[in-house]
Amino acid sequence: MTKILSFLLILSICLSVQSEDDEYYSVYFNLNHAHSIQLVKQVDKIYHSTFELQESENNQLRAAAGDQLIIDDSGIYIAKNKLLSISRTEIRENSQYNLRNGYLHGVLDNDSVMVALDGEQYYFLIPSKSYLFEAENNRQELYKGFQTGEYLIFQKESNHYYSMVKLSIKSGTVELSELDFDQNNFDFRSVTNTLEKVNEELVYYLSPNEEEWRKILTNCMVYDTYIKP
Repeated sequence: MTKILSFLLILSICLSVQSEDDEYYSVYFNLNHAHSIQLVKQVDKIYHSTFELQESENNQLRAAAGDQLIIDDSGIYIAKNKLLSISRTEIRENSQYNLRNGYLHGVLDNDSVMVALDGEQYYFLIPSKSYLFEAENNRQELYKGFQTGEYLIFQKESNHYYSMVKLSIKSGTVELSELDFDQNNFDFRSVTNTLEKVNEELVYYLSPNEEEWRKILTNCMVYDTYIKP
């Protein structure tokens, strides 16, 4: 049970890195000039399905707890179980909770959850949903890439520019990718951009042309893979 305490899912979409010349910088996208890629309302229905997280050494706890990527009319989202805990004292002293036969009542409306005791804490999993792209969310945009089954998910940040996650669907497999700043093939700062210094950090607002988009998308790094069960 103690291993479950390290259960962690980080979906990083705000990219801040340090270059080899010790320049700290961030990269965002200006979608006002995204003329080379096609804006769409949803992923093509042929790809609508449920996918399971492919287990690896780095995500065994997530896979064991349950982690699915779902594509449907509402958008693209990750359905997973969130690890929570409650103390034995809280259960004993709060009439809202009732523990019977290894199940805790009072956490969910009209339902119970299975619990596991570790020390003075009971641990349990609660289903949660996290959208990568929600069709009704006006701060998110979905574009088609250049390859079949390739989609670009953009999230508007507080600076009104966008961060990006690439989604690639092929042969029952979905890959989530982000810009790969560790590769040496392409410097994202070479893309058509405007530059601003914010709190001592350089911020590049990219406005790629078609050729630059293709280079960007071929220099992304897969951070999660989902497969059809």
